[in-house]
Amino acid sequence: GNTDRGEETIVAPPEGHSTITPELYLFEPDRPEVFGAIENRPDDVEPMTDESVFGPVDELDMAGMKLELQESEVTESCTSLVWGEELGQSLLDANCLNAASGVYTDSKDDYVAQVTLFDLSDSAGAADVAAAMDPTNVETGAGFLLSREIDGVEGLQEGYSQATTQVMGHYLAVYWVARTDGSLPGDDSGLATASVVSQSAFSFVYDEVVAHKPEDEGEGE
Repeated sequence: GNTDRGEETIVAPPEGHSTITPELYLFEPDRPEVFGAIENRPDDVEPMTDESVFGPVDELDMAGMKLELQESEVTESCTSLVWGEELGQSLLDANCLNAASGVYTDSKDDYVAQVTLFDLSDSAGAADVAAAMDPTNVETGAGFLLSREIDGVEGLQEGYSQATTQVMGHYLAVYWVARTDGSLPGDDSGLATASVVSQSAFSFVYDEVVAHKPEDEGEGE
């Protein structure tokens, strides 16, 4: 099994890091009818790699907007991607195996999207981490993703941003978007569109569902 393969101590965030949290935070619970095959982390799961997660999605193109991947990484140190002690502890408690993180911008450099995928022990642990990220949750201390720095991009460093977390079986996906200058969304729908487009970044998880789908499922259809 792999229940003891995660890191055991919290990695402290760098000094002077941004403590920005999203103004709008949405949570999507697990959908067992879709992700039931990976509700618990399979014993034979392979750790994520940068190529397996981001290789097929270096461009996200839909709804009239194209987002292009600017940088990405996969790390075994899940807590190095967040700030906030209770959030870090929730990742340890959920036995985070590794995490993938990438940043996209659109062709006009109007919008930025930081996407993160945590590989946790089960869907319950993923939901607990999402709750610890929720800026409105008074039961946990402050904490969120550390914003990745991109030259010329102030969004996600300061100003207005919004985020959606989605439990996908034993994975937790976080989609964090902003205008690149950190300004308010205004009357146009661009930021909402960027959020929707960013949520197509983790086709990797659907591949995992197919790989672990019971052999007899779907027979007789």
